[in-house]
Amino acid sequence: VADYTAVVNLEGAPAEYVACALGSRGAAKRFLGDSQGAIADYTAVADLPAAPAEGVALALICRGTAFEAASDHNKALSDFQSVIDMPGVSSEHRGLAMLGSGVALTKLHRPTEAVARFEECLELRASSESVHPVFRWLIESCLQRGRAEEAARLMAGLHEFEPADTPIEKRLE
Repeated sequence: VADYTAVVNLEGAPAEYVACALGSRGAAKRFLGDSQGAIADYTAVADLPAAPAEGVALALICRGTAFEAASDHNKALSDFQSVIDMPGVSSEHRGLAMLGSGVALTKLHRPTEAVARFEECLELRASSESVHPVFRWLIESCLQRGRAEEAARLMAGLHEFEPADTPIEKRLE
């Protein structure tokens, strides 16, 4: 944390270095249990003049995740939506924001919107790493809506993203 703070306080440091240091310090603070400090650092990145768009997108995703962990689903949804709407953001970041948005919508008991968002994320296929959680949340949303047959169809589709020998029970952990 001290090293990142030194970069943040370095006079004349390029905005991209300051943004990276703030984001990394935020991640370190969150790891150490300082959620409010992490949120403050992610906010500072988002507010930093001349911060690179991808750095701002990542900071908003991280802040949204921190809000989600604190059960502030509306603030999380707002951050994820900001990334989704951001012009020029990478498909990876847009996909992660779609995933986060779907999770927040699920927790806000808005399953129809959550399913639609997860389906958008699946279409985007931003990264193979974000597909498994998408399936898990999509399946849970289907089950919450009483759509067991659709959930079963989705579980059968997990074989594309999981090793063939992974038991179905382990796929939803």
